[in-house]
Formats: sequence, C-alpha cells, structure tokens
Amino acid sequence: MATTAAEDVIQIGDYVVVQKLGGEHIRIVKIEKKTNILIEKLRFMSDGAIGQRFGLFFVAKQKLTPADYEPEHHAVEIEEKEAAPLAEAPKGDTNGSTDREEEKPVVDNGSTDKEEAAVDNGSTESESAGKKEEVNPAQSRQKLTQEEILELKGAGTDAKDLVSKLVDGSTHFNARTEYAKSKYIRKKRQKHSDHVLLLRPTVRMIAHSYYLKDPERICNLRIDQLSHLLTLCGARSGLNVMVFEQTLGLITAGIVQRMGGKGRCVHLHRGQIAQSIPCYQSLHLTPEMLETFYPLRIATILSKGVIEEDPQEPDYMEMEKTKDKEAAAVTYHRKLERLSKERRAWEMVSGDAENPGSIDSLVIACRNVDPVDVLEKTYTALQFSGTVVLYSSVQEPLVKAYNWLRQNGAINLALSDSFYRTHQVLPQSTHPLMQQMITSGFILSGIKVKVPAEPS
Repeated sequence: MATTAAEDVIQIGDYVVVQKLGGEHIRIVKIEKKTNILIEKLRFMSDGAIGQRFGLFFVAKQKLTPADYEPEHHAVEIEEKEAAPLAEAPKGDTNGSTDREEEKPVVDNGSTDKEEAAVDNGSTESESAGKKEEVNPAQSRQKLTQEEILELKGAGTDAKDLVSKLVDGSTHFNARTEYAKSKYIRKKRQKHSDHVLLLRPTVRMIAHSYYLKDPERICNLRIDQLSHLLTLCGARSGLNVMVFEQTLGLITAGIVQRMGGKGRCVHLHRGQIAQSIPCYQSLHLTPEMLETFYPLRIATILSKGVIEEDPQEPDYMEMEKTKDKEAAAVTYHRKLERLSKERRAWEMVSGDAENPGSIDSLVIACRNVDPVDVLEKTYTALQFSGTVVLYSSVQEPLVKAYNWLRQNGAINLALSDSFYRTHQVLPQSTHPLMQQMITSGFILSGIKVKVPAEPS
C-alpha cells in the first residue's frame, strides 16, 4: 500500500477550501479541533477531516466521513423512470392549445421550494376541495411535508434517496417539460446535498472566494485581472519583485507561487511585521517558496536604512519559572531571522536615480493610498528596463501616476481595463447571467528607462 504523503493530509492549523458539492459558495477555513463549519446550510464539525486526505467527504449528523466520488447518474435514472408516463400523456389539439394549458401551471419559477414546506393549514370543513386547490395549489404539489423531510435528514437518509422521494412525492413532476425536470432535480440535489469538498487552497480559489464574499477588501480584483497583472510584471523563477499591495496578500501569494522557490519577493508593509495577508498565509507553500518572501518595513524606506533592533536574548533562568522557555526562544529566533531578511531586502532596494537598486519588477496595488506617493519612495529601487505595474479600483489615481511616470522616464505606458462576465450556455439559448458581480479595476503598466542627459 502506498504511503500517504504528509502534504496531502489535512492537519491541525492547515487552511482548506470548503465547498458544498454542486454549490456556488467557497469558504477558506482554518482547521482546528471542534470547529463548527457552516456552508450553504450544511453544518459539520472539522474533527473528521483531521488526518484525512484532501477530497470529498460525506456529512451525516454533522460528522465528516471520507467518500469516493461517483458520477451522478441519479438524475438520468429518474428521468428514464418518468419518461414512459410522459410519453403516453395526450398531446391535445392540433392547434397546440391543450399543450399550452398543461404547461402553464407547472412553469419552473421558483415555486418548487414551496412544495417541501406545504402543510395543511387547517381550513374549515365548509370549504370544498376544489377551492382549497385553487387558493393554495402548492399544498397539493408535494406529498412530503416539511416535518417528514426533516425526519429523513435526521435519520441520515442519503441525498440521492431524499431527492428520489421528493420526485416521487411531486404530483406535477410528470407534467413538466424535460428541461424543467432536470432543473427541478438539479435544484433539489444542490439544496439537500450531503457531500462537501475539502480542497487544498490555490490562488484561483482564494481570489474567487474573496471576490464573491467581500470584493472591496481585495480592491475588486477579479481573477482575470490578477492573471493579467502577474503576466505584466513577469513574475517567474529567479526574478526580484517588490510589492506594495492592499489586497490581503493576494498579489504576493500569486508572485511567490510563480517563483517556485527561486527568486525574491520584497513585500513592503506597515508596522513591525507583515500583517493582514491572509491570502498568502492560506497557501500551502513549501519551505523553498517561503524563503523567497522578504518582508520590508515602510519605516526602513523612509529612514533610508534598516532600523536596527537589539533583540535581547531571553533570560532562560527566568523563563524556567514561567514555563515559557520554548515559546520565548522561538520568538527570539524569528526576530533574528526577520531582521536578517530585512537587511538583505534593503540591499536590493537601496539606490538612487543614477544607480538604481536590483529590483526587476515593481508592483503597486492601492485601495486608499495614492500610488504616486508609493512611486516616489520606491521607483529608485527599480533597475533600468524593469517593469512597473500599478492597480487600482478607480481610474483617477492611475491617471495621475501615468503623468508622473512619463515625467520620470517610463515608456510603453498603457492604462487598461477589462470586461468579464459569465454566460449560461444552453441549446439555442446562450445568455449572460442576469445577476453577477462584474466590477473590477484598472491596470497601468510601463517600462523604466534611463532619462538621457540634457546636452550642455
């Protein structure tokens, strides 16, 4: 039997992508013991995932069990089972009036969800059965009540069996069109799905998750524009890239991953340590990739030199009393490593107009900071023929940066945006989705060259 690789196993402290099978939402969750996770009304505890491989899990009574993926043939079987009665149904007059009358009350307009909650509301005996159906037709469309459905779920009934019972209990299922049948089954399977995917986070999944959940936190950076930005900056193995971004570490994560463990990514940040970069921290990066990340404080840029700290070696005799010896030692060595990396990062970015630094590409993504202010402090770090790429969710700051770059010897300047939306592809009915997020930002790119000296 093949040994399971350690990197393929979910461990405590790992970040995972949680997605309900067939669902639309994606969540990035940190795995801890006794963590309660909720995704699209499906609730479960994370304990069952610890020590298991990434993949598909079955949820029963809020507990996770590894499951094997099986192609969904259930909908096809249901349609074949109901196809014979539908074929024998009368087709009506030659003018098609009967067909239209039969299809009219069963158009799939979202009323299917009401079928499961249909219960007898206690009408008086004086009302006739026909009047009841006329007043509340949804009550007669589903034989199963909401209480019965909840009992089936509580008993651990499989989602396939539950959907099959809902189809059998639907009195109007046979009268639906083929497309309405498949849509009904698809919606029920999605709503009552008891399978969940726990996947290893990737840059694409993280970007998609934050864009759907809270796009303003990542400056409305869509996945297509993220890939465009990474292409323009030329992020690849062996490159030196300097990044100032306000996208929760999303751009930094993409650059570090593209480097593949070779190169240097200088991350400019506020405060003593790099904070507010959950996108970068969510990735499962190898030790080689982590070595390419070089945090650099803004205070170091402003003071034109590394602000030396004197990390005092911990008093091990005192720590022996408090039983924090190991924790204090780890903190001490981390501080030494951070200062060492910052010194090497400063060596790469230090320079002037005539002798710039050794940065190959400069990337700036601002949400509430003027990009010109950042350019004035970091442009000398970019070597000649280096690439500069700026991103903002609004156009005006980039127009100002465009004029600044033209005055400071940048060529091939291009300010661009892109339009991106999802289409639903159906036979003879392809159209864009009516409700979708399409907002994004603008990208400014150029190449730095040496300004020729004025003739004397």
